[in-house]
Amino acid sequence: MIMAIILWFLLALGLAGGLWYFWAKPAAERRADYNAAAEADGVLQEAEMACLRHRFDLARALYERALKLALPVDALLASEACYGLARVAMENKQWPEAVAYLESALALQPDWPVAKDEYARFLEDKLRLARRAVDQTS
Repeated sequence: MIMAIILWFLLALGLAGGLWYFWAKPAAERRADYNAAAEADGVLQEAEMACLRHRFDLARALYERALKLALPVDALLASEACYGLARVAMENKQWPEAVAYLESALALQPDWPVAKDEYARFLEDKLRLARRAVDQTS
């Protein structure tokens, strides 16, 4: 009888562990992804404020940090960080670098969680302008 109780206890413990592994662990991973995306969004806002204050060195560092945070969890935020880096490069007249960042932002478009056609067209327009600037300076 005691052996049966112990076996039932072990079975229940195993089921609880299995439930944790298949339910709680993925939930914790989703929560971690959400937290990383939220932090990336906050860093993007700080970078925008730095750009508005013409502190482009600080903005560059913040956009790079946002890109590192966003890349594994949210392609749209990563695209916004790439655009921010392109914007800083354009302010510094580093046109080839701006083209590379804009191409990276557009390359992430298929992974965006929702379609943002207007934003994609905006990035394409900026890419055209940056490529024209590269051609004019060459």
